[in-house]
Amino acid sequence: MTLLRNAIVFAANATDVRICMHCPRHCAYKTAGHKMWPVVNGEIVAFGKTFHNEIAGPFHKNIAESFFTRRTEFLSIFKDVTEIGVLQERLRNFVAEYYLVPFLKNNGSNLKIANIEALNRAIEKWIEHLSGYLWRIPSLWQAPRELVDSVLKNIFHKPEQTLSALHVFSDGVMLKLSGRYDCALFNPDTKEPMLIEFKGYGSDDNAVSGLAQMLVYAWLFEKNAGFVPSLTVFYLVSNEAPEVIPSHMVADMLKNNFPSALDLMRRVLERRRPIPRSDYTWLCSKCYFNARCDSDWG
Repeated sequence: MTLLRNAIVFAANATDVRICMHCPRHCAYKTAGHKMWPVVNGEIVAFGKTFHNEIAGPFHKNIAESFFTRRTEFLSIFKDVTEIGVLQERLRNFVAEYYLVPFLKNNGSNLKIANIEALNRAIEKWIEHLSGYLWRIPSLWQAPRELVDSVLKNIFHKPEQTLSALHVFSDGVMLKLSGRYDCALFNPDTKEPMLIEFKGYGSDDNAVSGLAQMLVYAWLFEKNAGFVPSLTVFYLVSNEAPEVIPSHMVADMLKNNFPSALDLMRRVLERRRPIPRSDYTWLCSKCYFNARCDSDWG
């Protein structure tokens, strides 16, 4: 907490809000400086980070860059494409050759067969979604060949951009929120941005808290860019299709659901008791703080 011209200013990031929605008391311990216990299996979390840091993130970063050394090879993907299956196969081959294979050469000996198979399934799910997204942008396929690169640069934007903005409560107290989304795409035809998040767990594990984290990104994006984005969440270890939330539904959630998450986040940061227990009762049996959290925060 800080003071800004006599105003009270709290600070939190998107991860804090996610943890707060998962377990407010867990968030209270975290923001009080306590060493945290893992909410999700560490190996699963590591898988999600590996997929983003080694495959999807570098791909999005490279395509957004003008000086990408493989740009000619990437542009050839879009030559004479007559059906979405061709696009999907070419994207899959490109990702395999320039991202997956180099990663496996450097790290494959340390990975279990099950991890490699899961990585392949995650790539397949991602490529299927990306192909469908690109296929539904008419201007990409109607553009003359010499302009395709310009259209693609407008679609792909640099990943992992950190945003911040101030939320002012009705009594003047402020909450400075920050967050860094995974990836972003922009549809030049509909003028709609899309934020993408890759999660190394299934939707059943963290559905509410994961959505709260994505709403932080959407709120920050709107404050910084002036657009409400659509949201896409990939649950990499499940067989589920990506969860896609269109921008009009995101706008409705920001208006009707997001304020309550910020109110709860403020309550935690103010240490205003009672801080509620988690709605996920299975967490309590695994929590290091379970024996003391009632006396600390009840």
